[in-house]
Parts: sequence; C-alpha cells; structure tokens
Amino acid sequence: MRAIHTMGQIVLQSATGMQLGSRWNIEPFRLNADYQQKPSCFEIIFIHDNIRYQYGFSLDQERVYEEWLIAYPKGRPQTWFERNYRSEEQEYDWYFGRGLKGEKERIKGFVRPNSLFLSHAAQNNHPQLGKIFIWFSSKLKLIPARFQNLSNFTALKFDRYTNYSDNFLKLIKGDHIDISNGIQRLFEIGGYWIDALDNGEILIIDELDRSLNSDISTYLIKEFNDKAANQNNAQLIVTTHDTTFLDREIFNQDQVWLMQKDSNNSTKLYSLLDFKIREDESLQKGYLKGRYGAMPFVSGLDSYDTYKTTKN
Repeated sequence: MRAIHTMGQIVLQSATGMQLGSRWNIEPFRLNADYQQKPSCFEIIFIHDNIRYQYGFSLDQERVYEEWLIAYPKGRPQTWFERNYRSEEQEYDWYFGRGLKGEKERIKGFVRPNSLFLSHAAQNNHPQLGKIFIWFSSKLKLIPARFQNLSNFTALKFDRYTNYSDNFLKLIKGDHIDISNGIQRLFEIGGYWIDALDNGEILIIDELDRSLNSDISTYLIKEFNDKAANQNNAQLIVTTHDTTFLDREIFNQDQVWLMQKDSNNSTKLYSLLDFKIREDESLQKGYLKGRYGAMPFVSGLDSYDTYKTTKN
C-alpha cells in the first residue's frame, strides 16, 4: 500500500514539487543488502476510459533511470513512450510510439533527471497523457491504517452536497451494522466511501480490520460487490489479517490475493485462483490448515514452497 501511495505522490509532485537537485524520499529494500544501491521500481496496470495502461518507472533518490508507458487501446499493446538512462554516456535514450500523438520533443526538454515525462506532459496539457495523470490525482484514493481527521472530509461533503447526508443515512439504516460499535469510524471513512461509489474511484484501505469493525467492513465490501450500489464500477482494495473475510459470501475466490515472504525476505503476491478448491470447501479453514501458504512461519518450519504441491 505504501508503494502505491509513493508512486502516486511521485507522479503528482514530479513536475511541480521537485527542483533540479531535489531528492526523492525513496527507501530501498532493507532486508537485502544487495538492493541498497539499486533503484526502486514501480509499475501499475489499470483501466481508464476503457483503455488498459501499463505505466512504470525506476528511480533512486536523485535520478529516474527508466520510464515507460504501454497502452492497449484496441486490445493489443502499443508502447507510447520509453526512456532509459545510459550511465556511461550520462544521457537518456528516448522512444515515442506512433500511438502517442501531440507534442513530445518540446515537453521532453522540460524533463529533469529527477522528474517524470508523464508529469511534465500533463502540466503541458497533453491530451492523452493528461488523462493518465488525472487517474492518479482523482481516481486513486488511499486510506492508511492509522488514518486521522478523515471526519473533516465527510463533514465537508455533507455541508456542500445534500445527497451525501441521504446516502450516509442509507449506510447506517436498518440491521447492517451495530450503531454503538464503530459509528464514529464509519463517519470518518464515509465520505471517501460514498465518493468512490459515486465517481467510480479506486478506494484503497490498509489494514481494514484495524480501521473498522467487522460488521462495517463486511457491509462496505458487499456494497462494492453490489451492482445496484456500485453502478460506476468503483473498486475496493484492502489488506487485512482477519481470516473471517475468507468467506464466499464476502469475497469471490478471484478477489482474494495472498502474500508470502520468500527466502530472500521479499514478498510474493499470488491469487487464490492458483489453487484448486472445491466449491463446498471453507476458504477460512483451508487457509488456517496451510493449504494456500501465506502463513506466518518461524525459522525451522516449512516455508511456502511446501505448499506449492497443492497448486493445480
């Protein structure tokens, strides 16, 4: 989650928030000494206006080493631009594909060693790349595990838009949640919740089980899965340690991704679809029995590799 937040902040601040010689607050992978001097790589794949995009870059505190954008406007990949730093020559190689229209060379002249071409293109009103920048600025909303003062956002929405109060009352109406147990938290997050559903945004909540109680969390998830409530294709991404969410009435199997530490202390992310699971099998019981990996192990016990035999 921090990586998604960091990537978004770099995109948004690159052109206007950084000066020549400014340093990015990038933390290298701490658990492996070999990575201390290597650039950090960020890549995200998303769909915006019915077009799939694959955008990424690698950088350290002082320099962007690579930047690329691949678009799939007709289902086939098109490299719109690519940028690579050659350390020996201390210069960049640039490539612009035919799918990328509009000004390119003039904008390239604004790009600093520590800034992104995408950000400068957006600042110069590039029609195609500006849409991608807007996706980062307007569609991607992240709520950290220790969120504070979010109630101000909700209160402001209630003050400006009357439909917010109506929608919020619908959230707490009836038997969906226990009013006495978590209503304050629901109010804190309610504005972001309703905003995401109304505008088709991506709402990311880190450690959902710490942020909200189980009744509210379950209702929140089901609202995003309900086509009647979620008519604008909003997306919810959460992390949690609560195994009670491994329930087919809450999540489909294809919606569950697990994380497992590798032998080099990096984290592997894999889908629950990688496993053959009977339709009548309890996902929670299967997980607690170690069938899907992603269990907290101590040194000397079997690792994730032991569970690969249960795949396929």
